[in-house]
Amino acid sequence: MEDIDYKIWGDFYQEFANKILQYKNNRKDLITIIRKVYDNINIKLPTLEKENNIVDIDPFTVFGLFNKGIKDENRTIIITEFAKLLNINLEVPTDFSGIPLLNNMSSTFYKFEGYRKEDDIDNLWKVFEYAIKYDENQNDEDELNLINYYDKTIAQKGVKWKLSMGLFWIRPYRYINLDEQNRTFICNEKNNLNTVKSIFPNIEKGHVPNGKQYIDISNECKRLVESGNYKFKNFIEMSHCSWSNKSNNLPEDYIVDTKEGDDAKVSSRNNQISKNTILYGPPGTGKTYNVCNKALEIIDHEKYKDIINNPSKRDEVVKEFNKLKEDGLIGFCTFHQSYSYEDFVEGLRSNGSGGFEPKDGIFKQICESTSVKAQTELPKYEFDQNQISVHKMSLGDTSSKEDNIYEYCIKNNCISLGWGENIDYSNCNDRESIKQIFKENFPESSDNSFDINAINRFKHIIQEGDLVIISQGNHKARAIGKITGDYYYDSNTEIRYNHFRKVEWLYNGEAIDVKRILKDKVFSQQSIYTFYNEDLKFDNIKELISEKPIENKAKNYVLIIDEINRGNISKIFGELITLIEEDKRIGERNELKVSLPYSNESFGVPNNLYIIGTMNTADRSIALLDTALRRRFDFEEYMPNEELLSKDVEGVNVSKLLKTINDRIEFLLDRDHTIGHTYFIKDNLTFEDLVSIMKNKIIPLLQEYFYDDFEKIEMVLGGSGKAFNNNYLLNKTTIKASSLFKTNQTFMYPDQVKYSVVENPSREAFIRIYDDIKDEALDNTTTLDGE
Repeated sequence: MEDIDYKIWGDFYQEFANKILQYKNNRKDLITIIRKVYDNINIKLPTLEKENNIVDIDPFTVFGLFNKGIKDENRTIIITEFAKLLNINLEVPTDFSGIPLLNNMSSTFYKFEGYRKEDDIDNLWKVFEYAIKYDENQNDEDELNLINYYDKTIAQKGVKWKLSMGLFWIRPYRYINLDEQNRTFICNEKNNLNTVKSIFPNIEKGHVPNGKQYIDISNECKRLVESGNYKFKNFIEMSHCSWSNKSNNLPEDYIVDTKEGDDAKVSSRNNQISKNTILYGPPGTGKTYNVCNKALEIIDHEKYKDIINNPSKRDEVVKEFNKLKEDGLIGFCTFHQSYSYEDFVEGLRSNGSGGFEPKDGIFKQICESTSVKAQTELPKYEFDQNQISVHKMSLGDTSSKEDNIYEYCIKNNCISLGWGENIDYSNCNDRESIKQIFKENFPESSDNSFDINAINRFKHIIQEGDLVIISQGNHKARAIGKITGDYYYDSNTEIRYNHFRKVEWLYNGEAIDVKRILKDKVFSQQSIYTFYNEDLKFDNIKELISEKPIENKAKNYVLIIDEINRGNISKIFGELITLIEEDKRIGERNELKVSLPYSNESFGVPNNLYIIGTMNTADRSIALLDTALRRRFDFEEYMPNEELLSKDVEGVNVSKLLKTINDRIEFLLDRDHTIGHTYFIKDNLTFEDLVSIMKNKIIPLLQEYFYDDFEKIEMVLGGSGKAFNNNYLLNKTTIKASSLFKTNQTFMYPDQVKYSVVENPSREAFIRIYDDIKDEALDNTTTLDGE
């Protein structure tokens, strides 16, 4: 490392931020100080507002006055004068190594008056304030506020990546700068800093992380640079190293030899995936498409690594996804306005007998399936599914707490049948002999009485070595046993049943969801019957009771919640919102369980369950999400990627077409309402396909976005033509009242404009949208990161 004292500017900048914060509610005085600084040093004040009529200013822009492309001596002069007027009694920096700079063409963090929203500058002050508070206090409340205002601020025009630069200025030991140079440096695998990609995979694509992701990235990078494995010890030195080595490769002498095992720690962190993730972005950006890849990666990365994120193997991905869904390892639901706790967790449902019983929702079902594991203390059974049969039985009344038949059978290693009355069938060798003795005792019974059939199944059809699954209602199993003995009769037990067979219990732990045992079926209410082999999921059964060694790592499960932002989160999750936090899950250091309101069961969330939500930002901005949800989820942004689209579809540059449309939408609305690239992805896309996509998907979407304000839609689509002019996507006709009404009063009514969508637009209509637009951004200002 070069012998540079970074501490001078680091300490000064932090104290400068502290002084500036004092003017949060007295910004006019701050503006006066800024003007005085430039008057005193006889340097022209940079343009901070139209005609420099400065009515308001944010703290990051104040920092930007001396952190942009000007000479170092001028930076020192400006800072020295600020230090005098703000009473900063620290050494003024003269060396600015490691400090990122703004582009002189875009050196404010706000748009000029008339182009910014009312609260844009207030939001910047809030981020500034809570970034300082969080650095000092490290408490949850300040973190939540920082995340909240960070998310609001990066959505403002002209901010994006600049915000991380500003946070680095004010607290350079806490917050990392993520300008383009630093991002490339961090993501370079040779530098061993790329674990941040596990926190925010889209960082390499230029997508801006949300507040929680930014804090996680800062914390992870802070851990790495302070680990002792590098000669740089903080973000300041790392930033200097990054900008000093434009090849983006960390010089060998910057890496300290690590002890054996350090690489394993890095590798382990690389493989960590957040337990709670939301994929968010405008419609058509591939959120639902990518959720399949993410689910397969979570469940078994090694097994599926060759097909995930490989477009040519999409069919295989979908096939495996559906198989895992069928096997119960993936759950899927969609939130909507009427979705409730009773649908998601548990609620009361009719039991068919005039009463009600608790019914599990998808969240409780998958949590219980996730918790089910083979029991090491019970015997194991390696069986050939072609040589045995599997039967279902009920043991007692599951709705009655007074019924002790199940407990008796588990304790005494047996199964028992209540049908057949108090008759000993030990000497019966077939169904006919069972029928004969039963009818002798009950002459009015039919030949097909279920008592006869049940005893025959219990005594003759079930064979030694067969498996019996004990049901708990129609949707769960509570035990699995192997038949080890013949039928016997015993009327002197403590239970009301008299017919028995000996079993070896192989499983009797947590209740097992029927989806793990049967394919697209539930248990029948019959007390005893035999399954068809094709209806059984033998792999799951063997996993619970087979002789194979149990792996230390539990199998991962995934619950996908589509449109998560459309539901009432507080109503749906209820008290369980706390339980999904990683450290509150079963087996973690702060494990929590709650008693459910309907079943009174103790319930916790397993640590091998991953929750993935998808969210369409056009429906609801991320900034408006329930705060309790936001702080418990990581957010991965999916934005339109025009580079994936063709640049020549029969003469139309689809990539530039979508880029232009989205730039205009972002200017008129916001980035949340841009249009995704997947609308235009199709095998062998033709011009006729483009016409259909624009007419049937894009234009209706624009009508929804702009509430049928066709003047703005016209701006987005590059204008409109007169009636029957197909060189535009829209036609515009002026309608006069006199042409419609036979009255002398028509002069009272102004002319109206009528828009219509062109039925068969020409190629010129599409090219016209982008033809006069330059390849660079529409904004007339640029920054190092293309703001």
